[in-house]
Amino acid sequence: MNKHLSICLFIALILALTGCTEPADIPQSDTPSSTITSKDTNPSNDISTANIEHTISELSSEKYAGRLTGTTGNNLAVDYIADYFASTGIESADFASNYRQDYTQTVFLMNSTPKLSLLDEYGSTAKEYEFLDDFTNAVMDGVSLKNEKVLEMVIADDASFFKDRQKDLSGKALLISSEIRGIIESDEIYSFCKNTGTEGLVLEETEYQDYVYGHLIRYSSLYRYTGDNPNGFMFYLVEQDIFKDLSDSKDKNFKIHMESDYEARSSNASNIAAMIPGKKTSTNLVISAHMDHVGDNLNGTYNPGALDNASGTATVMELARYFSSIDQEPDINLYFVLFNGEEENLYGSTYLARNSNFTSDNTTVINMDMVGSKEALPLTLLSSYPHSEKLQDELADFADDLGMETQYSNEGASDNLPFEMKGIPSVTLIHEDMDGIHYPGDTLDNMDVNRTAEIAVFLAEFILETAY
Repeated sequence: MNKHLSICLFIALILALTGCTEPADIPQSDTPSSTITSKDTNPSNDISTANIEHTISELSSEKYAGRLTGTTGNNLAVDYIADYFASTGIESADFASNYRQDYTQTVFLMNSTPKLSLLDEYGSTAKEYEFLDDFTNAVMDGVSLKNEKVLEMVIADDASFFKDRQKDLSGKALLISSEIRGIIESDEIYSFCKNTGTEGLVLEETEYQDYVYGHLIRYSSLYRYTGDNPNGFMFYLVEQDIFKDLSDSKDKNFKIHMESDYEARSSNASNIAAMIPGKKTSTNLVISAHMDHVGDNLNGTYNPGALDNASGTATVMELARYFSSIDQEPDINLYFVLFNGEEENLYGSTYLARNSNFTSDNTTVINMDMVGSKEALPLTLLSSYPHSEKLQDELADFADDLGMETQYSNEGASDNLPFEMKGIPSVTLIHEDMDGIHYPGDTLDNMDVNRTAEIAVFLAEFILETAY
């Protein structure tokens, strides 16, 4: 009886005796288990595309329901990743306990599907609009709201509308077109609503219509705006045609019905982290990605998050397996980290950046977010600060030697940002396929796993070159 079979029988016996359910299937390496060194290994042969595909398929399945931080699905994903690390024999990171770095963050959770409809002059429903397809519920940071109102509609015709702060807009919903939004600052709009007692706010969204209304509004924890909401007014973003519909109905003495029920809740969460200690224990290379996504939509659908970011998660996990199989100590510490709470505001990466010994003198971070798009996009090397430019150049040169097309970007941010703000060189590798995320169609079938594996091989080659 071989060793592997003995272990399987032992596990089966324990499960039978305890009545525990069988754990999620952990992908196994396609490579031989014999001892190898950094000189013996060839990432092109030893990085397993099958492992990566298996992990993406698992984490994007209905079992995890979109992996929104603070939900059961997210907790199951944390356990799955930690169990995977344990199965490889890699050490738990020195800042983690059993591969978990626990922290607390705010999460937005919907208790019911938001509603928007028009009522005619007799109070009967004239038209109902579909959440996600026609509108989305915007929220303010840290604010919970349960409210239902029938409101008279008021339209901001021009910028001068906002000069009169003595208006009484109680019992009214303020409609603001994209044209007016273009000349009035958001802070001024919120301040005006606060001073006038506005009870509903409806903004036309056209500038990013293909992005926001094709996909981003499927962000189940709601589209977020920074600010406060002292009146508890309901706040919707609507598609261009819907805004016209509402505006035209005002002249018929129609009213708008709005209903919201969501809460900002403090929730326990965990980053998951493993490490391979190096000879120079004061120097660190962090390979990371975020493992959370945006949850379900309360309408019978969920957002699988295959590209965003089961792809990056699977790549980190496969690299951890690959390097733990090399029987040679790296020159520096290698950390493999999966962040939680990225979709909510980079909570997990911010917590680690603030609660670790990583500094600008001893650490480099290479992060992955959305790697494996089917679209013919170059690999973007994303950073936000000049002190990451050298790392961008090194990665670009290395990719060029491997025939991989890259481009630089300093706009936007992922989990590289909290480390860059601490002075740590940090770059995110990303295929910026923004039309392919935050909606139910972000599935394994709609991404290219071979491109994901290509990036895993690229990083494995880079790490072998720079850390061994």
